[in-house]
Amino acid sequence: FNEKFASCYIHLRKPDKKIYKYVLKKIQLNAEETIFIDDRLENITSANSIGMHGIKFTNYNNLILKLKKQDIKI
Repeated sequence: FNEKFASCYIHLRKPDKKIYKYVLKKIQLNAEETIFIDDRLENITSANSIGMHGIKFTNYNNLILKLKKQDIKI
């Protein structure tokens, strides 16, 4: 990863949609071009609501399968 976004510095927290929009602006990507991975469904739902592709993390193997379904090369 090239950048890190810490809530304590940007004063935004998940699941507030503003944090996802802030990050997208900073990395200069559209929501549809991104995959958001988190272990909390509330955060996934919020990211999905702005067009991001959310994946709920449950374990490593499941994550790999879901990423492959998105045509992400592992």
